[in-house]
Amino acid sequence: MRRGAHVGIHGPSPNRTEAAAERIKQIAGFGNPRKITPFHGDLSNFDEVRRLARDLVKTFGKVHVLILNAGYMYGVAPIYGPAARANMFKLTPADFVAPGGQDKVMAINHFGHFLLTLELAPHLAPNAKIVVMTGNGAWGGIWRRVVTPKRIQWETVRNDAHLAYSDSKLANVCFGRALRRKLEGRAQVIIHDPGVVMTAMNSNRDSLAFDKHNYRTRGDGRWLWWHAPVEEAGRFLFYATYVSKQPMPDMVYSYWVPEEIMRFFSDQGDGPARKRSYWRARIPSLWLEHQWWTWGLHSGIGPGCDQRVQEYFWTVSINETKYDGPGL
Repeated sequence: MRRGAHVGIHGPSPNRTEAAAERIKQIAGFGNPRKITPFHGDLSNFDEVRRLARDLVKTFGKVHVLILNAGYMYGVAPIYGPAARANMFKLTPADFVAPGGQDKVMAINHFGHFLLTLELAPHLAPNAKIVVMTGNGAWGGIWRRVVTPKRIQWETVRNDAHLAYSDSKLANVCFGRALRRKLEGRAQVIIHDPGVVMTAMNSNRDSLAFDKHNYRTRGDGRWLWWHAPVEEAGRFLFYATYVSKQPMPDMVYSYWVPEEIMRFFSDQGDGPARKRSYWRARIPSLWLEHQWWTWGLHSGIGPGCDQRVQEYFWTVSINETKYDGPGL
């Protein structure tokens, strides 16, 4: 806004999104050309996503930067204590299902983003930037669960329902890679892992997870599981949007991940990395836990999702969202 851009922000709640826009105006300063427009819509409801796309096109005409940053999860793993388990079991069976019958986490974190992107694709400005936000949890995702056209009934296995988030983060990686290929020459696609940030999306403030992982600062001398302030995370997200390294890194991290080591664990198939699935998820989290030491933008590699799986998953996403517009 300070540089003259017309910024659009999105949230599921009209009141909260409008309040956020007003707060941003106060921070950035009022007056032309500083302008921000709030949009709202439930990304798990594909009719609302289509309406959101129409509203965006009507407001902007052309989209220069699209940041796909919405995130939702059922809760954290039960190892984080009784509060985490209680929160998971408070959910009703309906809380696990999107209006179209899809898994709600996958609908919000992937299918909604997928549909919004395809609806906006004809309206992208030349050399547009698209950031697909993923996360370290992608390393715990399983590609077979990601591509299944049948909804996984996480409400029947609630102790494992946190894995829905990991699968959705792997879906983000698969989508970002496919989108990069399909839009080559028309838009730049960045897959970004922001690290751990001072938000409470996944934690009850009375839970062990929140106490263990949130709100540590560099000043308190506790370098393990340091969370980045939201301002710093937002700044690096903005920088990642304009990354200039060529060729484009597979992933852009806000912390260091050694490609040489992670290339082994990125194995998609049934080889040793898959059989040691615990380590496939655990080893990447070590770099995340110690992000205090390496905080800054780094190029890196993400978990395996080859072109064959990308294309199959693209077809699954078309079918689930019932997208009937022009292809990419």
